[in-house]
Amino acid sequence: MLSIDSNVPVGRYAFFKKELSQATTLVFSGDYDLFPEEFNSTKPMYRIDIEGRSLELFQYGSSSMRSILAGSYEGLTKSKALISGINGLSTVKRPGLLSSGWTVVYMNDRYKWELPAMSNALTLTDADNSVIAKFIMRAIRQARLGALYLYKNVDQEFLAIIMLTCKMVHATIPQSDSTFLTS
Repeated sequence: MLSIDSNVPVGRYAFFKKELSQATTLVFSGDYDLFPEEFNSTKPMYRIDIEGRSLELFQYGSSSMRSILAGSYEGLTKSKALISGINGLSTVKRPGLLSSGWTVVYMNDRYKWELPAMSNALTLTDADNSVIAKFIMRAIRQARLGALYLYKNVDQEFLAIIMLTCKMVHATIPQSDSTFLTS
């Protein structure tokens, strides 16, 4: 059986704001400091739209893109979201407004996004506290929002859930709290 070193990422993804839009994020496979389309013909892998209470993740194909996840926030504080996709319904919850953690339930398994104090990395862990992914954030004012490093092989549906929930959690971090971030 082949083991994977948990310190070596098996996937890298760069998150960029689409032009001046706060609602749309483009995700590219790979780790880029500059917007990829500025220097080559690399196309985004995903587009994430979070606007108001609406959540949607699109996957780019060879000639078009299609919606693969859709959902919406619930409650006055947007502390819960329901997301539907190919494998059914997933839920995302934040226990309180001051909580740094979000719980993701996907196919009856629980995962948790956390932002440790004075850190620039969101970490996704499973029920055994094994690291699934880390999102290293950049300052909000920059076009590149950050880079997601995947530490376990996952199916495409779960990868899409990771992408969307990562952006959801990132969007809840106040700009004033993230101005120290550099990555």
